[in-house]
Amino acid sequence: MNRKLAIFISLILIALFGFKDVLILAFSQWPHLTPVVGTPTLTFEEVYGYLPFVNAFAFLHPLPAAPMADPQLSALTFFPPLTTLITGMIYQFVCGANPDAYLLVMHVVFPLASFWLLYLFFLRYVSVSWAVLLAFFGLTFYNNFSSLGYYAQLGRDSGAWLSLASLTPLEITRSPSPSFTFFVFMLCFYITTANYKLSLRRSLFFTALWALNIYIYLFNFLAGILFWFLYLVLAQVIREKRWATRKLFLGLALNGVLVLMLVLPYLLKFSAASNLDWGMIRNMGIDNRNDGLIVNDWGIALSYVLPIFLCGLLIRFYCQDYYELFYRFGPVFVMIGVEIIILNLHMILGKFFQTQLFSLRIGNFFTRYLYYLPFIYFFTAPVKLLYHNPRKNAVLRVFYDLINRWIIQQRHIIAAAGMAAIGVIILASGIKYYQFHECATARRMELLEQRVLTAVSRFTPRRGVIVFEDLAANLYLPVRTSFSTLLVSSFSNHVPREEIIDRLLLYAKIFSWDQKRLLDFMLPAPWLKVMYERNDFVFSDSTLEKGFGYWLVWHRNKLSDVKLREYAAFLSERYLKIDTAALKQKFQVVDVVYDQGSPAAECKR
Repeated sequence: MNRKLAIFISLILIALFGFKDVLILAFSQWPHLTPVVGTPTLTFEEVYGYLPFVNAFAFLHPLPAAPMADPQLSALTFFPPLTTLITGMIYQFVCGANPDAYLLVMHVVFPLASFWLLYLFFLRYVSVSWAVLLAFFGLTFYNNFSSLGYYAQLGRDSGAWLSLASLTPLEITRSPSPSFTFFVFMLCFYITTANYKLSLRRSLFFTALWALNIYIYLFNFLAGILFWFLYLVLAQVIREKRWATRKLFLGLALNGVLVLMLVLPYLLKFSAASNLDWGMIRNMGIDNRNDGLIVNDWGIALSYVLPIFLCGLLIRFYCQDYYELFYRFGPVFVMIGVEIIILNLHMILGKFFQTQLFSLRIGNFFTRYLYYLPFIYFFTAPVKLLYHNPRKNAVLRVFYDLINRWIIQQRHIIAAAGMAAIGVIILASGIKYYQFHECATARRMELLEQRVLTAVSRFTPRRGVIVFEDLAANLYLPVRTSFSTLLVSSFSNHVPREEIIDRLLLYAKIFSWDQKRLLDFMLPAPWLKVMYERNDFVFSDSTLEKGFGYWLVWHRNKLSDVKLREYAAFLSERYLKIDTAALKQKFQVVDVVYDQGSPAAECKR
């Protein structure tokens, strides 16, 4: 690819990845990328769940452990420390602690870099056009949305081009994972699979790269280290042309020792894990063996049956070399095997974290396109007329000429058309997101931000907890300021569950909630079942009123009916006995901000 074309494609990708952000920053009534209400799940978690970490980052406390409860608490937790360090430095020193600039960088720069890494990897096997198209398709993935479904429905109703688009942003733009973490994974993958010639020094260096991924993202490490050790075996067999057991065992043992040394801090942490640590692990959501086989989002037929059938048929028909298939595509087959293993670790180990996260953070951008890579390679390769029967050779020549004329020679047009089709969806989705932002978010967040910044400006130093009767304002507080909040998430904060419950009960007590409103807030609501399954799900004020307290305390944990009744009884009893003054002092509540016209505000006056 020449430089001009590379620059042109990069400009297109920058425009697409940053389209909705630029619309909001340039034209919105509230020109910010940090809404905590009236926003899809992806944006809400990115802002409320992860932005407080980079906001709390500082040299004196570089590993924020509980940024919503105590921004100055720094400790090694199971939250990836290298990701926190690197993104924190980007936020503070590259973006000047500006959350809009930071999110724009994370939404554009790292996805762009990931695209070129994907392209360079695919280029090892297919031509420039196909490599560009595969990389583009990989990164333009929307969760719970079908691009084919979009055009199928658009064919029935051409006027619905905007309403049918995705409200949730591109998955690759979610910060820090997969925006940053997938870039690191692809960088390591591309470097380590350059060739089969691995000296001891190179293999140890690459092993260290993969081992350090445990401090970037859990599934980066699991998939990467499993792939790497299998790749070492493959490289040894191909290089030696035989199974050199002793040499192979010594090499794997040496690399294994290095892995253990580099992950030792986490091993020690895991071996001495407290109840609080285990609680945070369980909050990630656990898959059990009885959940059954998990495959990627394309399903068994499209992921396994069809590509194997097509590739086998084509190799047979084109008289291709089976040895070339396994030699050239060795890393591809190893990575496919790794995906199948990682997605089903819950079946191998009995239970494991939600393995579907592998698909959302790595697989849907990369590995599911590997299934068709051998087929594309042989489909576009020059034909070999090796049949002894001249008639078969003639048929093969006619077939190849048709393929060459209408597909191979038109690959530039096909690639451009494919990118244009997805580009239309991205632009429509960006406009839809912007319009929704203006309608449901901008005015609400403008008033909320004014209320928060006004309350904060009255205090120096800016520490402690400010409590707002407006639920959403409490979520915005740790995103934009150094103050803490009573509404703390158990998923991303190293805080005991009992303390989080006390914080929420104190909040309810301050504003004199009755038992019904308290239980509506603290017990599950129907939206908890669909928040990760619907593309158009939005965190609204009504969402925060019912079930949000349960999400803060339990995240993805599901309590049985018996446990729920016990939990409700505990909440009711605890709420009656709570010592408001003592908890205010314990959690360093420095101010309470009432809504205008609310019963509590009138009572206070």
